[in-house]
Amino acid sequence: MEFVPGNLTKDGMHYHMPEEQRIDIYQGLSDFITAAWRHASKTPIVALCKETRAIREALGLTHSHCNCE
Repeated sequence: MEFVPGNLTKDGMHYHMPEEQRIDIYQGLSDFITAAWRHASKTPIVALCKETRAIREALGLTHSHCNCE
């Protein structure tokens, strides 16, 4: 018997939360980072290298600072 966590979908050897939920979480984190660093001379670059292109596009994180693809 295999444990299947609630509201997650299996993808190969691991599980994912729904895309909408991941987008909400990443958007909140991105907003938090931007607010925390707003007075700094340089803002950290957020890159979701292991996420799907659709998720990165939904968040506007389609820059070339990720070398995973």
